[in-house]
Amino acid sequence: MSAAGSARSRDAATTLVRRLAACVRDAGFDPERFRFASAITLAAIGALYFAFLVNLPNTYWALLTIPLVMRQQSGATVWRSSARLIGTLSGMVVGLVIVAFFDQNVFAIVAVLSLWLFAMGVLARFEMGSDAYAYGVAGLTALIIVLDTRSDGGQAFSYAVSRSTETVIAIIAGFVVGLVLLPRSTLPLVRSSLGEARAKVFETIRLAIDRESEPSAEMQRGFTADLRTVFSNMRSASFERTSPNGSLPRMRAQANALIETLATAEAFSFALAHAERGDAVPQPVEEARRRLAKLFDDLGEGEPDAEEAEERSGRFAALRDELGETISAYAFAEEPDADKLDTVSGLYRVRQLAARLADLYAADAAVLDPKRTFKTVKPTQTRYRDLVAALEIGSRPAIAFALVATFWLFSGWANGRVLALITGALSLLVPTIAPRAALAAAGRNIATGFLTMVPVALLLMVLLPHVQTFWEFAVLIGAPIFVLFYLFAGGPQLPIAIGGTIMLAIGLQPANTPSYDAARLINTGVTLSIMPVLFVSAVTILFPNTTAHVRRHLKRGTDKLFRKAIRRRLDEPGFFGQFVDLLGDYGGDLDVDDETNRRLIGRSRGVALVVHEICGIRNSKGTIPEHADRRLGEIAEEAARAGPQADLSSLLDRVEAVGHDARRRLATTDDAGNSAAFRTVMAAELLHAMIHQRRLCLPGKTT
Repeated sequence: MSAAGSARSRDAATTLVRRLAACVRDAGFDPERFRFASAITLAAIGALYFAFLVNLPNTYWALLTIPLVMRQQSGATVWRSSARLIGTLSGMVVGLVIVAFFDQNVFAIVAVLSLWLFAMGVLARFEMGSDAYAYGVAGLTALIIVLDTRSDGGQAFSYAVSRSTETVIAIIAGFVVGLVLLPRSTLPLVRSSLGEARAKVFETIRLAIDRESEPSAEMQRGFTADLRTVFSNMRSASFERTSPNGSLPRMRAQANALIETLATAEAFSFALAHAERGDAVPQPVEEARRRLAKLFDDLGEGEPDAEEAEERSGRFAALRDELGETISAYAFAEEPDADKLDTVSGLYRVRQLAARLADLYAADAAVLDPKRTFKTVKPTQTRYRDLVAALEIGSRPAIAFALVATFWLFSGWANGRVLALITGALSLLVPTIAPRAALAAAGRNIATGFLTMVPVALLLMVLLPHVQTFWEFAVLIGAPIFVLFYLFAGGPQLPIAIGGTIMLAIGLQPANTPSYDAARLINTGVTLSIMPVLFVSAVTILFPNTTAHVRRHLKRGTDKLFRKAIRRRLDEPGFFGQFVDLLGDYGGDLDVDDETNRRLIGRSRGVALVVHEICGIRNSKGTIPEHADRRLGEIAEEAARAGPQADLSSLLDRVEAVGHDARRRLATTDDAGNSAAFRTVMAAELLHAMIHQRRLCLPGKTT
């Protein structure tokens, strides 16, 4: 080697060392990272030990499974492991069926596998979290059984049994470590995410009470994303052992109260910020607002205990009851004038916010004191099932696999089979475990993990033939795994650790009778390094995550949920469960510095307010006047279809007519039957303001 070449090699090595040193320095010592890296390492070693013990033919599969099923919290580990097992068994059955029916026709096999990947991608998009991961694993397992056995029916069954056994071994090892040796409950994470969501909701309340401004698109997107995280963490926590009256059901009630408070605060903010008949807020409303602000200011900064939370609930409840009496004093015996209507509307919004805060602090007290009773609520969040997005996501792995498999068949390249398998599998699997906006970055990070571990694997090939015991082997294999997950366990860097572990497992293929082959390792490294390029190409070319793409899905999803709620095909909890998922998913990918994006997010939140108001009418006592809920819903739908320059005067007239009918009903019924009519008057007032401000209109071009 020339002197110049030696210098370049030294410079490259020095740069790599400096980067690794920077990673170590940035990581510092983090006890939680240390615990998780230790758990992954122990589970990997345990899985290999048991796989060696039963002498399975592909023991490295157990090592491949560990980084994909082990999570930092015990509940998430159980959820992911259950999904992995169900997906493996389902994929095994389908793979055996494909081999049985198409073992003589390789082109038919490629076509059927492409359809299977498409179906799994569609179904995965209909689920969330590790429920979606199960479909990804089902697609992966069928690919492995069919392609790795070359469609050999005699070999496929034993291969499928071995694959399933390795998966079970890895899951058991993960459970022993994650649930027994180093457990970590998900409930603290639920509390933390609830606290973050609560802080943003309270910031919205502060702005509303002080009449400073309405919540910005950034805030709306932020607290919706936080609520989405809360529900995902609750789903993980549901896999842990909790008593029926334990913390999780109480936190679920707390989250439900938080959503109600948020919707009420937004309605309060909008109603007081956009009074149409004059700039001045009526004096009784201003006095009520100041009293609410005083109660809110007196809350202080610290977290209350159960007694203090109950006391706070009582204060807000007292204001609620007093304002209820004040509102009742404004009789509707005659057609009220504009000032009177403004006063009643404003007092009602203040009262509603006080009532929701009372409910929220009562829910807080029930969480802090397990002896207190609480209102049980069913799990709120469900996946918004976007059919168009599902078809797109299902098409991506199917097309990617079909293209690479076709190249493999016509080129005759030996590693083309492996490349087709991994490209199709990861195109299906990665979107089930990584956010949509981070898919390309996840592919690049997986490639980084592959390349980082090639020299480490080569070094291990030199050292491993000289070890005499399993524990020496465990130290050599476990050390790089520990370092990977200690340095890269956090957030978007996790795919680096996963990619590095995959390279170690596939490159070394540890077994009872090892056969280390440097040429095979290099060949594997080259093949795997091509895969991320193909994966990134698939996610950036096939249905790319552009702004126009996200806008279309957000608009269409908002309109679909709106129609279902207005037509009573979706109740209020069902609507908000799917709405949180919709806006948290698509809204999180939009740049709120863009005016169109801000208006589109605001439109979606406006739709949610309308649904909240209409459901309030339906849930009230008494007869709904003249089908007012349906009429207001139809008017709001028309406003939501209107363009930015549309004439909305006829819609405003129709809203006023609904309000007039409700006021007439209010004047001719007794107090017991007034609730639905009164809520209709208030909803009509709010919808009138929203249409007047064009809050529901399309922001212009959304493509």
